[in-house]
Amino acid sequence: MGSDTKKQGDRRPLKIGKYEILGHIASGGMGAVYKAIDTDLNRLVSLKILSPALAVKPNMVERFKREARSAAQMRHENIVAIHDYGNYHGTIYLALEYVEGKDLHEYLARKGKLDCDEACQIIIQVARGLDHAYRKGIVHRDVKPSNILIGSRAGKLAVKLIDLGLARHHSDDEFRVTKPGVTIGTVDYMSPEQARDSAKADIRSDIYSLGCTFYHALGGAPPFSGGSLTERICNHMEVEPLDIRKLNPLVPARIAATIRRMLAKKPEDRYQTPLDLLRELETPENFQAFVEEVSHDDKPATFKEEELEFKFRPPSTTIDRKPPGETLEMAVASSPERSRRQRPPDTATDTGSDEIDTDEPLFDKSTSLPLTLLIWPLLMLVILIIGLIVFLMS
Repeated sequence: MGSDTKKQGDRRPLKIGKYEILGHIASGGMGAVYKAIDTDLNRLVSLKILSPALAVKPNMVERFKREARSAAQMRHENIVAIHDYGNYHGTIYLALEYVEGKDLHEYLARKGKLDCDEACQIIIQVARGLDHAYRKGIVHRDVKPSNILIGSRAGKLAVKLIDLGLARHHSDDEFRVTKPGVTIGTVDYMSPEQARDSAKADIRSDIYSLGCTFYHALGGAPPFSGGSLTERICNHMEVEPLDIRKLNPLVPARIAATIRRMLAKKPEDRYQTPLDLLRELETPENFQAFVEEVSHDDKPATFKEEELEFKFRPPSTTIDRKPPGETLEMAVASSPERSRRQRPPDTATDTGSDEIDTDEPLFDKSTSLPLTLLIWPLLMLVILIIGLIVFLMS
């Protein structure tokens, strides 16, 4: 008994340099995040540590440094600040602003669909952070619920954008970290052009991803959450999302119109900057001109959710509800064979989505829709011709 007490008393807290680890926050594909205290400044931080398996890979170390450089350029209330970057005896870490709260994905999992006012406030604050990044020449490229922290400040909702690991500055030598044609990001929130080539993603891609997040917050799921990875990417490229009001009849027409524009397939049809989006979200009268272009019926939907999901997907698509925490990292080789490996689940930021990091583009401009989408129109045409011949012969 006495020896056990002595052993416990001798147990020293884990330290990495000047940072004393207080507890585990989250784990993901890049490593882990811990709650820690800066013993020099007596300040709480979120200590993000690069996985030892990745710390020996120069491209992953460079991506980690990129996150540090991107964060260091920005000082904004809606973006998590960076305090330090270092390498302590081979342990590579980032010390980030500590935020008491939870990520939006966990928030939605617990709360369900948000009311429109709360969802709008979250999206507005994220858009303000993206606007600041845009003015610094930075594209986030991985906007999604698990990269949005929900906290409070003076009793009011406070939102912060995190994880700039995939961010790119417009002047970066992209090839140093990402080869031409590489696809990186999270499938359920990825823009069509980013799916083709992440190097070509600009601020309008972030607006698309934010639109998917807005849709998720109001509708309970991203716009294309069912089907295989390839089917979901095809849906982002070719299929119009189900009207958000079919999933949540309480969403006003003006908000449905805003989401529809954020999710436009062509970048030029979206809001061109976060400021354009903010002008509409913060100034309701600006919605009217665009709302008039929307021809949807305003009556509440009476369809079952399963029927609605299938109605707007290719015939081959099936609803595949993946359990929370299932995150994939897929490498696509130049040969037809593709390899897939399971990443460790992210306990605090699980997205239920597929993250992509490929050596070749998944799709290019010549990519066509699944064959079933072409077969059905041809089959109907053949039936019509046969019917016409029978009619004329009779």
